[in-house]
Amino acid sequence: MDQDTIEVPDLQLRGSFTCHAAPVQAEGTVAQHAFYFRARHEAWSFAVSLSPNVDPADIYSPDQGFYREASYGSSEFAASYMPFEEARQIVIDCARDFLQGRTA
Repeated sequence: MDQDTIEVPDLQLRGSFTCHAAPVQAEGTVAQHAFYFRARHEAWSFAVSLSPNVDPADIYSPDQGFYREASYGSSEFAASYMPFEEARQIVIDCARDFLQGRTA
């Protein structure tokens, strides 16, 4: 697996990093639903579209689909240069939360 790949078969998660810095971004699918991850400035967000007609990059709140966000780091641009392993782990954790919410 190369550094850009995100793949966790147990979570039906497949994706890749599409931008490496300022912002760090990843796109792919979880359980056949499109996801979008973005880390910029001092925060990150992760969204999953529940509709094939909605781009997950256009989701900004939980009432639009599955959505998570959080602050990151202690400087104004920390998230913009988040290490891939940390970003990958956030994507995996969010995908797990998404799947748990869908089966609850």
